Amino acid sequence: MKLILLAISISLNVWLAATVVRLENIRYGVFLGMCSEQEVAALSNPTERLHYMDCLEQNRTRTGPLYHLAYALNSRS
Repeated sequence: MKLILLAISISLNVWLAATVVRLENIRYGVFLGMCSEQEVAALSNPTERLHYMDCLEQNRTRTGPLYHLAYALNSRS
């Protein structure tokens, strides 16, 4: 039973870490202004908002996922 709970806990922690990395990549991409200003201006249009989010998710803002995770966990903002 303990082994099953340990496996579930590790799985949830890995999933949470992957989500934090993805969100930190998007947050830092917005901070750096990695996507065009035209896409930012058209965020009221749902289709353009999807294109903007795709742009942010495709850009890699840091050297790797561990750096994103470390920065997100140590950030005080």
